[in-house]
Amino acid sequence: MAWFFFITNAIKIPLHVVLWKTINLQTLVLNLFSIPLIYLGAFLGYRLVRIIPEKPYRFFAITAISLAAIRLYFM
Repeated sequence: MAWFFFITNAIKIPLHVVLWKTINLQTLVLNLFSIPLIYLGAFLGYRLVRIIPEKPYRFFAITAISLAAIRLYFM
């Protein structure tokens, strides 16, 4: 499935650049500056998940997802 989504998204790149103009030099520069922050977030998230007990983490995740779904429903 990962390959399917990779190919699907790769096919959309020319459309984003040429037709929709959602990818340009400014967005590419922003993405390049975001890469270190993404790796930092992944590292910190991995460490944090190992520290937090599963039950409170699961409660937080389910509560956050439920609140987001309710908010999206009423938008």
